[in-house]
Amino acid sequence: MKKMVIGIASQQAIRARALAIARGDHQPRPNEPKIWLTSMRSLAEVLSDDNRALLRVIREQKPESLSQLAEFTGARPAIYRVRSRPWNAMGWSRCAARCVTCSLSPRLANS
Repeated sequence: MKKMVIGIASQQAIRARALAIARGDHQPRPNEPKIWLTSMRSLAEVLSDDNRALLRVIREQKPESLSQLAEFTGARPAIYRVRSRPWNAMGWSRCAARCVTCSLSPRLANS
């Protein structure tokens, strides 16, 4: 299993860090977090039991579309557009979130 370092900071601190990197004032070290969230609560929401179960379904079933993922789980496809945004932003998954019947499949980033 791959180790992931996640940083917790205020939105202002995250923004200031990103701007410092863009300006060249800060060079991130390899051991610094690549994923930043604003609270432990945000992390808990992303790693909830339901979300981890959904990631497991994506990994095991390899759906061809968000519609097919919805068929596997019995939920509405629109739910996955919302739920996949944080995963996509963190690099955990790749998914076309704009189109429910897209030709791109929801995939975990490491699969």
